[in-house]
Amino acid sequence: MVTDTRKHILTPPLAIELAGERRHLEFWRELGQFLESTEAVDLISLGQDPNADPRALYRAMGEQRLLAPWFPLEFGGRALGQIEAVMVLNALGMVSVVDTLYVTSLQVVGNVLLDHASAQLQQEFLPELASGRLSASVLYSEKGAGSDLLGIRTRGEKADSDGWLVSGEKCWSARTPLASHALCAFQTEKSPSNPYSGFTLGLIDLSDPGVALQEEPTLSDEAFYRVSLDKVLIPSARMVGGTGEAWPIISSSISYERTGMDYLTRATRWLDSADGFVDTNRLQRLRDRIAAAYFLAYRTADEVDRGGRDDRDAALVKLVASELAQESAYLIAEAGLAAHPAILEAPGLTISAGPSEMLVDMIANQIPESAVGGTL
Repeated sequence: MVTDTRKHILTPPLAIELAGERRHLEFWRELGQFLESTEAVDLISLGQDPNADPRALYRAMGEQRLLAPWFPLEFGGRALGQIEAVMVLNALGMVSVVDTLYVTSLQVVGNVLLDHASAQLQQEFLPELASGRLSASVLYSEKGAGSDLLGIRTRGEKADSDGWLVSGEKCWSARTPLASHALCAFQTEKSPSNPYSGFTLGLIDLSDPGVALQEEPTLSDEAFYRVSLDKVLIPSARMVGGTGEAWPIISSSISYERTGMDYLTRATRWLDSADGFVDTNRLQRLRDRIAAAYFLAYRTADEVDRGGRDDRDAALVKLVASELAQESAYLIAEAGLAAHPAILEAPGLTISAGPSEMLVDMIANQIPESAVGGTL
């Protein structure tokens, strides 16, 4: 069943209305008009199942340069900013299109390539990502190296000809069967005195015969995959950052996906479905807090456009948004809606993209001592 978007999409969210500039409002209205078009509504209906394939919608958005509006013009974007990037996530969430493939392809892989890849690699991949013709996955996590990526054991050996032969096993990879490539973190030469050395990053072709996928059991309706790598070649031209010097890229790239918007749109949809089942006052109080979190998400995106990315701010947005989404799911459970998909998804919300405890620690460690009376 196609979600009715008319009452939502043509009216900009309050956070944009009050804080957005004219160009932000114009982009939102154009995005809304597209998502209300006959072509888009038909494609949206195909992308709402947790394991649906949204790539046809992405391609249609890419033709209008609506998929990656913050990409430079030469790479298929509109040379706008992170506010517009967050708007796209906001709008896709409003029409219930599963956003995981968008986040991995554009928010993580796309931004890593924009910030750190060679000109050749950018030219090869960014226009394809922005057009929706290519999708990408992220291969960071492993058993024993989920939140703490210093535990990565996947290794690369120098190939006889060029590049690296990568072997190991990645886990909890989402939407991987729909991706043609993956950004993979692995170990090369490591210095015993420097735990951050030896980390290397490159783009893997997932059609390589050394790549094998196996679906993993999970509570969520959305499938996750274990990805086995057996001497998969990454040519030197597909490397991102210097050999053994990619830890700063790997650690900072996680903040790219911490926009908070994917969690907030989930919470908004879930509470809409709880109308009539939950006490009105409790529902409204939670909606008010979610509305405030939308402001935080857009303000943080604006700060990125004005002065660069701040990992602490991204951590705060993700922390607040994921906790609110989880609270929304638990409210639905209290109402007796036991079959609601939110209940199965809720436990993972405060773990994915960084567990809450780690985010709290990250935020606290960056608070100046002067702000708390020098007691840290």
